[in-house]
Amino acid sequence: MSFKTYYIFFLFLTVVGVKVSFSQTSIERQVFGTAGKAEAIGSIDISYTIGEVVITTETTGSNILTQGFQQPEKFTSPDSIVYEKQNATCKDSKDGLIRIISVPNCTLSVLQNFFWSDGDTSRIRTNLPAGTYIANFVCLSAPLDTIRDTITIGLESEDPCVLKFYSGFTPNKDGGNDYWHIENIEVFQPNSINVFNRWGDLVWTGENYDNNTVKWIGREYRKDIPLPDGTYFYVAKVQDIIYKGWVELTR
Repeated sequence: MSFKTYYIFFLFLTVVGVKVSFSQTSIERQVFGTAGKAEAIGSIDISYTIGEVVITTETTGSNILTQGFQQPEKFTSPDSIVYEKQNATCKDSKDGLIRIISVPNCTLSVLQNFFWSDGDTSRIRTNLPAGTYIANFVCLSAPLDTIRDTITIGLESEDPCVLKFYSGFTPNKDGGNDYWHIENIEVFQPNSINVFNRWGDLVWTGENYDNNTVKWIGREYRKDIPLPDGTYFYVAKVQDIIYKGWVELTR
């Protein structure tokens, strides 16, 4: 339900040499119901009905004082929303993505409510498995309109997921390649990752690496300070299988 502030203007009218005046009365803001209402404020009787453009506020002899009500524009529900999506790479992977860009005739800045079928309210969904996702938008209008759209995350490949350790990353906070990506690692749980410098010192360790909540961003795990550029070596235990290799850190 929309809330608006309405103003009543009192005029001084002169008819046949007789001055007719109305004293100013302050009226508190109210919630207007669709059934309308009538009430007395001091010596003035006021009634209103939602939907009428102009109503009579006061009558004195042949003089009629009216008040106009500005009506909200009607919102027309669009057929669909505008979004970007990224399919999951393979079976059982959870790297799908949905980004809501806009809703025709209902910009994100005026949404009253937004939610997915699972209750999530994020405009950007990440780490999604293949499947169907339903987005619900409730827009400010009269009456409230709900836009519902179904978005499907598919599979880039029907083949089983393959583990791949990337050989480099650039943690310079530019929004791209800022962490060490291990492709499909979220599918291979449990796992543990240890990273060493060239002298064999442990500089980072993590349990159940998933490229999301657990990931190496190029910092020393105890002091939480940036590590220098260079080549680092990893030992990964993934479902009882040991993987060894190197990764280049460059800022």
